Amino acid sequence: MKSFARLMAAAMFLFVGALPSSAWTHVVQGGEAYGGRTVEFLHRVAFFERNRVKVMLREDCWSSCTFYLKLLRQNLLCAKPGTKMVFHQFFWATDLVSDAQGNLMSFKVARVYTGATAARYWLQYPAAARSVILRHSPRGLPPPGKELFIPAKAFGVPEC
Repeated sequence: MKSFARLMAAAMFLFVGALPSSAWTHVVQGGEAYGGRTVEFLHRVAFFERNRVKVMLREDCWSSCTFYLKLLRQNLLCAKPGTKMVFHQFFWATDLVSDAQGNLMSFKVARVYTGATAARYWLQYPAAARSVILRHSPRGLPPPGKELFIPAKAFGVPEC
């Protein structure tokens, strides 16, 4: 079932890519707002940048969802008032459990990324975003089990 859902998502991205991009807005809410596989999010961000798809955050943006901050460079990101960006240390999770709406309920941290892998992901954030994170947490991302909540407006994300 998950394979079919991924296939349909890929088909949708291909279909959207064939249409005029100025007409498209992607709304982030529900399960997507809680993050997911980092590499998939980075591909999605690249797709949205390339096709000039605007992203609207309708609720707090957790984990991999925060990579949408890259879209600020092209003015392709906006957020509902009061939205927060929620950061944690980069890790690989297993045993993900979601509710019927796709909201992540629980997971197990299988491996915390350090060294070159963590640095590569850290550098995916624009320099201005990294500066905001460091102002709120001078050591960078918080340790496993802790989250860092920063208002989206602190990054310059306009309201929509």
